[in-house]
Amino acid sequence: EDAYSFLAAWNLDRFFHVNAHAIREHALQDSPLNYYGGPGLIVGFRERPSDDTDVVAGVSADIGLNFFTGRFGVFLGLTPWFRVLPDPGLNLGGGVGLRYYP
Repeated sequence: EDAYSFLAAWNLDRFFHVNAHAIREHALQDSPLNYYGGPGLIVGFRERPSDDTDVVAGVSADIGLNFFTGRFGVFLGLTPWFRVLPDPGLNLGGGVGLRYYP
């Protein structure tokens, strides 16, 4: 199953970002779990102590596990990403969530 994922997030370190991923889900054989993964992009804004703002951009991946119960999906995911701007570096994000499927 193919899907698109969009996320807006922030942390307590004055950083706000949005990311988008193209996701493909696969069932795990003999299990109620699915695994998913796909490539994406991330763009964010980081405030610096001097009251300047850096634009942060990079490429990312979204990988994880999920299961469905009725119209709800519960997931656990990781989002590793490579920062291209303003300076190269590796980062890791992730989360636990609930999705509703109408």
